[in-house]
Amino acid sequence: ASASSSRSAISSLSREIVSLYAAQVPSRRDVVLRKDFVERVTVPIRTVRPHVTLQVYGSSATALVTRTSCLDIGVCEPTATLPGSRSPSVSRHSSGSSTPSPTRDESPQIPRRPRGRLSMKAAEMTQDVWAALSNAIAYSGFESEFCPTPSPMLRVYDPATTLQCTVRPLNVADDKLTQLLGDYALADPRVPPFVAAVKAFGKARNLTDVSCGMLSSLGWTMLAVQTLQLTRPQVIPS
Repeated sequence: ASASSSRSAISSLSREIVSLYAAQVPSRRDVVLRKDFVERVTVPIRTVRPHVTLQVYGSSATALVTRTSCLDIGVCEPTATLPGSRSPSVSRHSSGSSTPSPTRDESPQIPRRPRGRLSMKAAEMTQDVWAALSNAIAYSGFESEFCPTPSPMLRVYDPATTLQCTVRPLNVADDKLTQLLGDYALADPRVPPFVAAVKAFGKARNLTDVSCGMLSSLGWTMLAVQTLQLTRPQVIPS
């Protein structure tokens, strides 16, 4: 009876996780709004630093993206694509992708960043540049806040859509980690729902404030990934 009760509880939890994830899968409208948001934020950044390259990274560039995911925009110097590599721009899954289809009919396929060996350099951002960027972004109708620690970045909020993003120098580690998480997300259909549930748990309990020494959204993602690596049998490889 105890084993039966345990199996029933696990089955119920699994259904709740799947249901939670289905409600968080971005709709087509969400995708359009997020793309437009990035384009509008790009304009004031380019007025200050016209020669930089901007790249979306983190969960928003993988199959781990949800409707509430904060966009991460990396700023780097003009990149040089090495021979045999592909463009760093975000692409979409092919129609043959093994990623599970969202339960909502209007939901699009989730974007995935292609692999490629990139030669990039994080943009050098002085205090004056950060101030100019913040002013230019605020002048464009966004709310902008400069956060000097733990690493310098701008937090940008759009009152019109309630979307938000971070703007910071992008380095090779950020790019490689995004590729790695993207591969994990596609390795097993259980990964995106489980990661979304773990992140929702941390957010619901106010355990994501980095300034107070708590885990960031990335930290909760890595915690979820490691849990799936430590299960027996493994869900994803370590």
